[in-house]
Amino acid sequence: MLRRVEKKLRHPYALIILAEMIVTSQTPGLPSEALALLETVPRDERRRTLNAHLEYVLCLTHMALAACHDQDSLGAHARAAFNHANRALGLGFSHALQQIAFCLEEGFGTEVNLDQAFPMLLMGCKMNFELSTARVREIIAEDPPTLITLRFIQSTLTMRAMGQLTDDDMSRNPTLAACWALTEEFPPPPDLAAQIAVDAANVQAEDPEETFAALGMDPPPPTGQDGEA
Repeated sequence: MLRRVEKKLRHPYALIILAEMIVTSQTPGLPSEALALLETVPRDERRRTLNAHLEYVLCLTHMALAACHDQDSLGAHARAAFNHANRALGLGFSHALQQIAFCLEEGFGTEVNLDQAFPMLLMGCKMNFELSTARVREIIAEDPPTLITLRFIQSTLTMRAMGQLTDDDMSRNPTLAACWALTEEFPPPPDLAAQIAVDAANVQAEDPEETFAALGMDPPPPTGQDGEA
């Protein structure tokens, strides 16, 4: 059946869409059949949008294959999924942000890195991506809060300090507003809050005092090391 359908699909993009429908259970088929379809799509560096979508669906396909074959989180399909997600994002397919965040949070195809995963989840939520928003809601709903919750609060404060989460973002997005409310309900220790402001100021490197003001804090006293021989 799939071979007959494939013969009718002359356009490479149609093959990608069919493969995506298979791995997202929108039409019957196996992940291995989806992979076979994707392997027939010709590569053309001039078709950036098509290549980006191809990489994204390859990521989804390898995730599905990892589940089918019960591979561990650092198996060949998991590593392939992470690599394809990065390529998709690099080519401009923004939805791949969600898969990269999942991989970094779960250690799927890569090492666990919550400092990268949580900002990506927040950015996905800011862009109204469904999977990112659902995961953010799960994290902030933890009761009582866990260590994961506290790490997430830290990421929220960092993004706020760097200007990546604004009042406008939170007025438009109730989930982000709930994230900020959580930071007020469970504020970090003063030393951690100060470190967040310092890290954000180092990244911005333009007006550190403005960053501290955004957090309602006074900048730290000078260390006395500037200008020393």
